[in-house]
Amino acid sequence: MAFWEKYWDCHACGRTGISALRQLKCPGCGSVKSPQDKEHFSKNEITDEYGLALAKGAPYWTCSHCGSVNLDRELSCIGCGNERETSDESNRVVELGTNPLPDYQPKDVWQTYSESSQPKETVSRTKKEPGFQESWQSSGVLDKKELKRPQKSYTKITAVVMAVILGLVGLGWLFFHTTSMEATVTGFTWSRTVKIEKYETVHSSGWSLPPGAYNYWSETRISGYNPIYETRTRTVHHPQTSYRDLGNGAVESYDSSYYTTETYQEMVGQEPIYGTWYNYDVDQWNYERQVEAEEKDRNPYWPKYSLNFDGQTRIGAERVNGRDETYTIMFETVNKKGETKTYSYNTSENEWKRYQYGVSYPLKINHLGMIANNPLQDKEKPK
Repeated sequence: MAFWEKYWDCHACGRTGISALRQLKCPGCGSVKSPQDKEHFSKNEITDEYGLALAKGAPYWTCSHCGSVNLDRELSCIGCGNERETSDESNRVVELGTNPLPDYQPKDVWQTYSESSQPKETVSRTKKEPGFQESWQSSGVLDKKELKRPQKSYTKITAVVMAVILGLVGLGWLFFHTTSMEATVTGFTWSRTVKIEKYETVHSSGWSLPPGAYNYWSETRISGYNPIYETRTRTVHHPQTSYRDLGNGAVESYDSSYYTTETYQEMVGQEPIYGTWYNYDVDQWNYERQVEAEEKDRNPYWPKYSLNFDGQTRIGAERVNGRDETYTIMFETVNKKGETKTYSYNTSENEWKRYQYGVSYPLKINHLGMIANNPLQDKEKPK
């Protein structure tokens, strides 16, 4: 798929970042590279024609006389001049697995191999090391979308979280940030409601019979479905990139994708489930009506009503099934612009009776126009 350059450090003079592919003699002191010199993997992809030709060559061989490292094509040692012998050891190609290469970034990249294999002038330059995204995108290991997806995902999550936090803060501000003012009681209202239900025969149906059901009949119906599954197999492609050290100053990345076969359950149909459906009559209490009373005064009373067969359990009988009551005080205030504002406040009957007409009470109004305090308690607080 691609070739990547290695670099070595000279043990003799300490120079670092020497190309292990192109420069087997130290440009600082002239020492020939030996197996003891430390090598570094990098993410510098080899793209030039000369570099690719070197990378595709066989592994180095090491001179048994002086320990110098030589290109496979060299017939004599570049260190001591001895001819290559069968006893001279050659590097081996080593599989590195699937872990990405270390991000080593040398400053000096030497573009020539050696004086014996290239023109005598040695060119050195400073090479801008591609960033992680640039070098790996160009290699085809990761594409642009895969590199950017996590950043977009995190950005979206962060934006959602921030929006929720700002929304909660804004809502809290609307409810709890208030403006204090004095307001005068200008009126009282009240309402009382009595809910009445009736005992009657109901015609209904369902998958079961409730207690007291009668006049029922049944039929068989489909109540649901059970899925039917079959075991299937499929071939799954697992994309993967592996690396191998070519033993000549270069690393090769190659496609090591593989396939596996797995089994899975696929729904191929549905099997009906049958049950018994009942139609029946049942006598029960149901909501019938409600009677109401409301006035703008301070004399609340419960509305009058009559019940059929009160206290009996028979068809047509009625009974009370709940009471609701609301007590409201009306406040009025004049703002700095001379505008009259009216506010209402609901409370219990006992507190409602303690408010006095024409008396001022302290109000705390939130941004929704609601009274956020208990005016009576705040007025009666000791100062």
